[in-house]
Amino acid sequence: MIELLRRLILLAGACAAAWLWWDSPVTLISVRRPDFAMEYARKYGERKYAFMGAIEHGRELIRKTTDPGGIAEFRKRTLSSRFIDPPARDLAPWVDSIDAALKGQGPAAPRTAKEQVFFLPEEPPIDLFLPGIKKIYGGASWLNSYSTVAGRDLEFRYHPEPRDSAAPAWLLYPQRGQAWIWLLAALAVYFLLPRAARRSSVRHDPIPITALDLAGATIAAFFFALPLFVHDSNTDAVDDIFGGAGISWLVSAFVALLMMSNARRAAFGITVADTGLRLSRLTGNRDIAFGEIASVTPIDDGAERLGLQLRLTSGETIDLKWAGLMNFASLLDILWRTGYYRPGVMR
Repeated sequence: MIELLRRLILLAGACAAAWLWWDSPVTLISVRRPDFAMEYARKYGERKYAFMGAIEHGRELIRKTTDPGGIAEFRKRTLSSRFIDPPARDLAPWVDSIDAALKGQGPAAPRTAKEQVFFLPEEPPIDLFLPGIKKIYGGASWLNSYSTVAGRDLEFRYHPEPRDSAAPAWLLYPQRGQAWIWLLAALAVYFLLPRAARRSSVRHDPIPITALDLAGATIAAFFFALPLFVHDSNTDAVDDIFGGAGISWLVSAFVALLMMSNARRAAFGITVADTGLRLSRLTGNRDIAFGEIASVTPIDDGAERLGLQLRLTSGETIDLKWAGLMNFASLLDILWRTGYYRPGVMR
């Protein structure tokens, strides 16, 4: 069973690495200092180019009729439309850290990207604003909301699809360092576990078996990771188990089953001793003393010899075909020396 365990560990490590590599938060919250003056100029400032066509003239009419009349009024109207009441706590140090991070300073600086500071929803003090952010998002699907904290305006942006945001990679994919550890650990166990068939045994060549195992684990991990890559989060992929994700995982499971059949070839071996043979299979070992062998018969397909058939004194027959096996000559040699095998002669 050690060969099954070897491949199960390899598959588990590869799939765990894929899961951790693509593991990302379901949502993120970013915070920035809104620039109402720049936003007002963008929306309501005088245009410096000629208007072309009815659509642009219509836009200009809307701009003029909806102009709040100044930056202060624009700020007031924007804040009131999506305002979150600040918590009754002193958050001035936190707002100071936001200002410092936006300048590339302080411990929060690594969280900054494109003039936004990113946080997980459960991190304090973001968790205090989260109910208001979700209420505004749930009511009108607004992604951004506002609050005034310690006398300074803050804009919160809700990211329901964090992978589409500009969040730093370490915050977006926090488990990637562990992914390498799982993969390397699985490979180490795969190669360090003792082999079921010893070097001196009649056995299948371990090099192509290992190559098939590594290729199979790669393919299985690819189809396991594909839904994790396509969906916005691993949680979304799991929710799609009855859709495309489930189909991809079925393919991964099928490849894993093929790897388990490869374990049967890896576990097979015949160890030659002075007193008999030890037959190793996936289910365990069996010792056959020479005294239990009644006869040895060649297995032929026309003129081609495929292997040998052992007939035991109990009447049981065991076929030993040498296609793909190494060191089969050692078995023929011991059977020759003990008088059980003579080519062309049945005993």
